[in-house]
Amino acid sequence: MYKDFDFYPSKIPKVNLIPSDNTNSYKYFVLTSLILNMKKKRLITGLFLLALVPLVVLLLYLFTGLSVKSNIKHCQALYEGSPEDALICYMLDDKQHPENRSHIAIWTLGQIESQKALPHLKKLYLDDPKGKSCKGKHDSLLCQYEIYKAIKSIEKGRLLSFKRLTD
Repeated sequence: MYKDFDFYPSKIPKVNLIPSDNTNSYKYFVLTSLILNMKKKRLITGLFLLALVPLVVLLLYLFTGLSVKSNIKHCQALYEGSPEDALICYMLDDKQHPENRSHIAIWTLGQIESQKALPHLKKLYLDDPKGKSCKGKHDSLLCQYEIYKAIKSIEKGRLLSFKRLTD
């Protein structure tokens, strides 16, 4: 039935792109093409990661800024005055839960680098930079590690500060 149909017509010349006279040259060709493909993949992966890092940093910065704004609004709803004053009042208010005082007020004061809060933070600090004295006791004690980070942030400054959110 298909006798007249030739799957491999002899009229089309065969073109050998890879030299066949030497098997070493074939191995070299294959190895070279594999290396080039690997280099392209590494380059593409490296460029992707290079673009991804600034994007992640930007997203973290934006998320932190939103958290700072939210904490300031929360404290200003409870206490009058400037954002710094409201945060300081929240931090010093014994009626507030210690964990909230640590993670809302103290953290935010460190993020905005509040010089007003520095003396109050130093009074609350028990010289425990690793937070061993409050570990597992955040329901009854202020987090010493959070106070330590806030003090260091205020004293040394931050690369990405949120001072502008207090205006």
